[in-house]
Amino acid sequence: MQQTQVLQQFKLLNGWENRYRYLMKVGTPDNLPFDSSYRSERYLVDGCESQVWLYINAGKYYATSDSRIVKGLLCLILTKINELPSDQVAHFELGTFLQEFNLEKHLSESRSNGLHAVISQIKKLNC
Repeated sequence: MQQTQVLQQFKLLNGWENRYRYLMKVGTPDNLPFDSSYRSERYLVDGCESQVWLYINAGKYYATSDSRIVKGLLCLILTKINELPSDQVAHFELGTFLQEFNLEKHLSESRSNGLHAVISQIKKLNC
């Protein structure tokens, strides 16, 4: 599935149950590629309840998690961020993104904090 289709299809889904199932399905290696050699302490994002590993390669961000739902959320977020020109990555607002996709009310505080930690790390890597 093309990356832009991931976001478009998610927006079309009605009801949290359908969206949740989609998130669980979309966080696969086809949609969220990740080189396993980066799955080490050095690339671990601090501040996430679930383990999340993140790296940048050739201007694209890659991440994975030990949580299926977090993988799905990462797929959505990285699809959006990887479409942005590098000078706009610093201006990416997770809260606005979550609102756009009607996700903010469905995420626990710890999951939301973890995603904010991911975005903070992305912005650090973007410098």
